[in-house]
Amino acid sequence: MAESRVNDKLEIASRLIVEYCPDTGTLSVSTQKRLGEGFTVTPNLVVFYDPVDADVPVGFVMHSAETELKPFLDAILKKQMS
Repeated sequence: MAESRVNDKLEIASRLIVEYCPDTGTLSVSTQKRLGEGFTVTPNLVVFYDPVDADVPVGFVMHSAETELKPFLDAILKKQMS
């Protein structure tokens, strides 16, 4: 059962399109090139939905990603090093 979940996660990860622009600090993650309408969750996070099925999220754009994610990444690294 656990192996099946791992395989599902690997399949999804292989389809992800991840782009990061260091000049603007913008991180974009999606499962497809065409994105539908977006919904602003916070001032720095917009979630996009499938243009055909508007109930299915297919990606997000995070502005100031380094600032937003740094506390989480630091905590993960600290835990791994201890």
